[in-house]
Amino acid sequence: MKLKILYLAITMLSLLLIVGCSNDNSSDKTLDNESYESVREVVWDFIVEQGWSHNYSKENWRNATVKKEVADDSYKTLDATYYGKEILIVTLEDAVAAPLIFVDPKNNEVIGYIPGE
Repeated sequence: MKLKILYLAITMLSLLLIVGCSNDNSSDKTLDNESYESVREVVWDFIVEQGWSHNYSKENWRNATVKKEVADDSYKTLDATYYGKEILIVTLEDAVAAPLIFVDPKNNEVIGYIPGE
């Protein structure tokens, strides 16, 4: 009887260890490429408006990374009314000096940015 309990305990601990250390990407905040095409278009228009289009290609921005984040005061260029609210952050994944561009998910407007270096 004690041996069965010991085997059960070892099995349970092993399962907890395996599940606890698994790499689950379902909580990844990166969003599907196709579902935010309009956000990327708004961002590209902003880049052109700022005069940065000579530094980037439109094709690269079509594949830009879009993430949902809750804004806080670490985003100094962002209007404080967005602190604590969900925003979209768009950037080129492989670019070294690409800006982070903040977009309001409700109305697809650029609400701030952190310039690239």
